[in-house]
Amino acid sequence: MTEAVFGAAHDSDDLRRRFSGGVLRGEDDAMMQRILSAAVEAFAEKGFNGTNIRDIGARGRMSSGSLYNHFDSKADILATIMLRGITNLVSLSEHALTRAGDDARAQLDALVEVHVGLHAAYPRESAIGNAELRSLHPDARSAVVDYRDRQERLFLAAILAGVDQQVFTTDEPREAARFVIVACTGIARWFRTGHGTSVDTIITTYQKLARSTVGER
Repeated sequence: MTEAVFGAAHDSDDLRRRFSGGVLRGEDDAMMQRILSAAVEAFAEKGFNGTNIRDIGARGRMSSGSLYNHFDSKADILATIMLRGITNLVSLSEHALTRAGDDARAQLDALVEVHVGLHAAYPRESAIGNAELRSLHPDARSAVVDYRDRQERLFLAAILAGVDQQVFTTDEPREAARFVIVACTGIARWFRTGHGTSVDTIITTYQKLARSTVGER
């Protein structure tokens, strides 16, 4: 491994420790972690429809039987990946809001930091989340959409609080919230740790852009 590649990998690990919102969880056994890691890699590269159970097994060096001991189907693996991703995002956002206190500007900054940070830290999971909603079974799709709506409401509430506090002037708070969320989510398309601008610089820039979007006084 070259020094540059090693440095980028180290930076990526640091970013994931800071924004601990990936699909793997401490209670997962080793096989579960292998399955989910292999599935994230496969779905991000080939798409859900282009991936089969054998692909996931080959990437994780495990048999199809081992996968079926943990999941009933490929669709269940996708649902786990997407639900864990969105629930982590909402949970970290809610904790960030609690730490931010009552100031609407601090609340919006906190939400932007989490949203940008998580999507920068987990670009493959983000790509899957953005591309594969249609591939989920109806119940899982409904659950993911509910959490996405919940995340949008967090942004909307912060913006409305800012309007009430007379620090934001937007007359389109819902559309402003959606605009900021889409912009922050898009980080995953191009950001790579160890290459160019740091994530902290990007977070600061997007916080300024978000405040500008809502008409900060």
